[in-house]
Amino acid sequence: MASVTIGVYRPFNPLLTLPAERIQALQGEAARQGAELYFFDAGDVDLPNKRIHAARPDADGRAKPGKTPMPFPDVVLNEWPVAPHERPEVEKELRKRVPFTTHLIHSKLEVQRMLEDTPYRDMLLPARSVESPEGVLTFLQEHQQLIVKPTHGRRGEAIFSLHLHHNGGIKLREDAREQELTTHHLEQTIAQRTEGKRLLMQLYWPHRTEQDEPVDYRAHVQRDHTGEWRLTKLYPRIGKTGSIISNLSRGGRTEEIDVWLAGQYGEERAPALKKRLSKAAIGLAECMNRSYSFLIDELGIDLLMNAEGDIRFLEANSGPETRYHEAERAIHAIGFARYLAEAASPRQSARTARTIGMLTPPNDRPEEKLQEACAYVAKSYDVEFYYFYAEDLTYFPFPFVKGYRMRQGQWQSRYLPYPDVIYDRLKARGKIKYKAAYSALEGIPSTEERRGGSFSKLKLYALLQTAPPILADHLIPFLAIEDPRAAIEFINRHGTVVIKPSGGSHGDQMAIVSKENRLFKIQDHEHTHRLEESQFAELLTAIATREGILAQKMIRSVTHGEKLPYHIRIHLVRAIDGGWTLIGCMPYISTNSAKAIVNHSSVLRVFTKWEWFLDTQYPGRQAEMDQRIRHFALELAHWLDRSLEERSTELGIDIGIDEEDHLWLYEANMNRVGANTRELELAKQIIPLALHLLHGAE
Repeated sequence: MASVTIGVYRPFNPLLTLPAERIQALQGEAARQGAELYFFDAGDVDLPNKRIHAARPDADGRAKPGKTPMPFPDVVLNEWPVAPHERPEVEKELRKRVPFTTHLIHSKLEVQRMLEDTPYRDMLLPARSVESPEGVLTFLQEHQQLIVKPTHGRRGEAIFSLHLHHNGGIKLREDAREQELTTHHLEQTIAQRTEGKRLLMQLYWPHRTEQDEPVDYRAHVQRDHTGEWRLTKLYPRIGKTGSIISNLSRGGRTEEIDVWLAGQYGEERAPALKKRLSKAAIGLAECMNRSYSFLIDELGIDLLMNAEGDIRFLEANSGPETRYHEAERAIHAIGFARYLAEAASPRQSARTARTIGMLTPPNDRPEEKLQEACAYVAKSYDVEFYYFYAEDLTYFPFPFVKGYRMRQGQWQSRYLPYPDVIYDRLKARGKIKYKAAYSALEGIPSTEERRGGSFSKLKLYALLQTAPPILADHLIPFLAIEDPRAAIEFINRHGTVVIKPSGGSHGDQMAIVSKENRLFKIQDHEHTHRLEESQFAELLTAIATREGILAQKMIRSVTHGEKLPYHIRIHLVRAIDGGWTLIGCMPYISTNSAKAIVNHSSVLRVFTKWEWFLDTQYPGRQAEMDQRIRHFALELAHWLDRSLEERSTELGIDIGIDEEDHLWLYEANMNRVGANTRELELAKQIIPLALHLLHGAE
């Protein structure tokens, strides 16, 4: 890595506001890593001339007389950053021109919420925001013991615990002081302490020594010169006897971690417990970073561990206390600053390995196996693969994105150069929300150039009305709901119909309508309604005001014997030669014969192997039905290519088969086609296609 210039910044003079030990450690480590280091504050920035009036400390960390005009640094190491609304205007402008290493994270409660839907949810302690005295009392009755603390607090300040006795009495404990409260006094206390403050209440899950000392574990984690998380320091924090907190700033103490664990848990268990604490801290840090568009450079993660070795997450802080290990911290602080400078440099684009970047939808859990499959297939082609979100793009002037690449079977976040070619799974080109993201990626070949959401059911059905009989004969009778009278006539003609939106719905906002004597029977996923014709006409009038709602004849597509509703998803992918490859037929079957809308979230649906489905439903005719369905799907795909100006990379076709074995087209989806159980098959097609697009662009 080339030599870089690092500017250490605080809004006010860092040589006066930073500890001398930190200044000395940064200065010494920068020299060891071959980086140039200077210090500056907001008043030292000369934006018009792109200069910094730089200060340099002496060997003791004190400012030398005078300042030297210097070019903007390659990277700013912004120690102890302030909140965005507190930033000087000059800092806001400088951030547009030079990358900053350090960013704030959310409050303790918000960080907890970020982790609730992750693999670390079992480490979380129940927690809520303090909204009212009544809410505290309810939470206390649920959990018996609570810890109450500021959501943005530091250094163990303003923390107290509450313990509900079996006789209804309440004990408040702060530091080593205790007092008994009635419910009325508790309400008064909470009201006073929440005035002008935001508090968090959390289940009290203490581990105490035989001397009644509270203990937690501080893991200081940092990103290193490669952007990877490293454990800088792990140590126990032991509070005073009788206290409820273990912060060093509140009279606590610390010991060397190996000695402490051996003394508390035994020498045999100590190494494994240390490894578990370290692994939990690194994993939590990576997991937390998924909620941010930047790389978090360092965190202080506080963990609890009981006598059995069970670990719980207490809280996380940016800018953790480092007074006893400034030298160790400086190694990674300088290393990460160099890494960030290199990532933001135009020189980083001079790479040899080709890179495929997967632009991923925000809620990417359904994509996890596809991401893994793409990574492994890309490796077989000797190309790099990573995935990223539109929100993770870093715009001008820094040509990198926060992406996720696989290393040793684990996804790791990094600042990465823009990809050479994009596999677009987001498929939102043209949507206002993602305009900036697609603009930033302009000029990079992409698997998807069509406008997202531009192909609706109504558009498909209208096209099929003009198609040759080989396709048009599979079009289910439909009607765009615009006139209530026409809709009622359509229902009278076809008996049972489905009302649904023209856009993708995953079974939502759908209802089955049929005639029952003189009434109209309307069944949604939870309720059944019976309306007079006049009432139903009023409902249709309201529906007609919404654009893109249609009625479609109900097709009875059920299994033989059990009569279970099903549909078949046929998945096609664009081939390198411009044609289509069919990668799978997947039958989705409702386990409830009364639930005909198979893809709704309330329906327990199962899928089976295509061969098994054919064997049970069409014994002796498996090859015939397989050929019919494949032929129809490929004919439809090629006809859509000829009929539409914009070409898609993937096509999901949903069909039903009635009791006379006639194929009926439900829809053809060009937007976000699900790949459940077909991830590897899709990756084996899409990776070479992306490389083909790249070679064509070159």
